[in-house]
Amino acid sequence: MESETVNGRILYFDKKNLIKAVGNTITLFNENKSNTFDIPGNFLHSLGRRFAIIGRLLRSSCHHAFYYGEKIILFVDKRLIIIDTVNGNCLYEFRLTSSRPLVVCNYKNKIYYGEYFTNPLRLPVKVWSFDLNSFSWSCVSQISDIRHIHGIFFDPYEDLFWMTTGDLDSECFIWKSKDLSSFEKVIGGSQKYRAVHLIFSENSIYYGSDSPSEKNYLYRLDRRNLKTTIITQVGGSVFYGYKTQYRIYFSTAVEPSYVNPNPFVEIWSICNGEAKKISVHKKDFFSMKYFQYGQAFFPYGAGDGESVYFTPFSTVDHLTSYRI
Repeated sequence: MESETVNGRILYFDKKNLIKAVGNTITLFNENKSNTFDIPGNFLHSLGRRFAIIGRLLRSSCHHAFYYGEKIILFVDKRLIIIDTVNGNCLYEFRLTSSRPLVVCNYKNKIYYGEYFTNPLRLPVKVWSFDLNSFSWSCVSQISDIRHIHGIFFDPYEDLFWMTTGDLDSECFIWKSKDLSSFEKVIGGSQKYRAVHLIFSENSIYYGSDSPSEKNYLYRLDRRNLKTTIITQVGGSVFYGYKTQYRIYFSTAVEPSYVNPNPFVEIWSICNGEAKKISVHKKDFFSMKYFQYGQAFFPYGAGDGESVYFTPFSTVDHLTSYRI
């Protein structure tokens, strides 16, 4: 179903703007023009982004990006970087207090994320807020008795936030919050609820399970009665999702698992309640431990309402983006 291919990773996409990362540069496309900016960093940072295999080993790449007020907000390596697109200057650079977040939430003039790290001692896990106008940080809350936070998401239908956590059965919950200062457990307690990305519709919440120890599925959670319904079984853990006007998309990962030995990253589409596997991408031969899992990323941004980009990673077509 792929209709267009692009070299590099598409990080952000809306009706007017597109941000793409290739090597050590970021390119912003808008209003029929493009501007390219160098990503600041030391020699190792630059080396890792210039050579893909070294970047995978060093975890030196661009992970999340937003366009806000003629500025590019960029999560790269373990840093938050803000680039002025008018003159190309780096306005702000900050090293994160924990490992890079798995998913970032951009709502109004703030960015929110939950800490994602190995956390063997099960220390309290913090939720952070960054103000895009004042360039100021605040810890808005912290959660105990979990390993880490997978993602925080804003739900426009109920005007509240949702959060996903893991990884043991007793830590796998889907939570909700009005203002992120405190959270209410909605559902959880097993690998069935070990979710990363949530996708919202008026009546339902869609997600995929993220378990290397059990078979994985795409689920629909009914808002009214909190009943979960299996949509389909998939070939691996589900990390990321995306929504257009008529379809919902999820991607699977290739990770070490005796239960899910499938060597292909899968792209799934859900339309009118029916799921269809629309694309597969084979994991390359490099070690998953050192050179990262096979997966596929979707961009941030509202998109154009109809099409979607996705970028396979650690696959034979590593960092070739597709538009469908």
